[in-house]
Amino acid sequence: NPLPKDPIHPSSPVVKYIPNPMPYDNIAYSINAIFDVNEYVHAKRRFFIDIYTNAPAGTEILIQLEDQNLATPTNFPTGRHSRYRSPVPEIHNVGDDEDNDNNVGEWKRIAFHFVDQLDSNVEQVNSVILMFDPGYNTKYTWYFDHLDSYLVVEDGNDESS
Repeated sequence: NPLPKDPIHPSSPVVKYIPNPMPYDNIAYSINAIFDVNEYVHAKRRFFIDIYTNAPAGTEILIQLEDQNLATPTNFPTGRHSRYRSPVPEIHNVGDDEDNDNNVGEWKRIAFHFVDQLDSNVEQVNSVILMFDPGYNTKYTWYFDHLDSYLVVEDGNDESS
């Protein structure tokens, strides 16, 4: 954790990620299954993640849900069920002494929103792909933690699950 004494996000360890110099570098998580992926498509559930980064505000973070038995690096969009995005919010950058006199950054919890459904034939989702600034060869430093899923309830609040 770049801020181990931060009262908002003191947990340790966290993931530090510096992408390889390729436009679609990613982190893939194998999962048992998402039983009703349509809950994400219809915004009844959302993904959230805590981030701390030196990437500029507006830089995209993307989650892609896949069937790893169908998706290969060369057959896009086959096997990719759906994508969800979130821009990086305005944060004090990691190690930014110019804009932040105390050199204290901020962890931010961000929500992902449905973008599109790529392959309507996908019936099983067993892989979550996380991409930071997809399509670009950037070397921002990303710290992240708590990649979670929440049920969106009627009053607008979210419940952890």
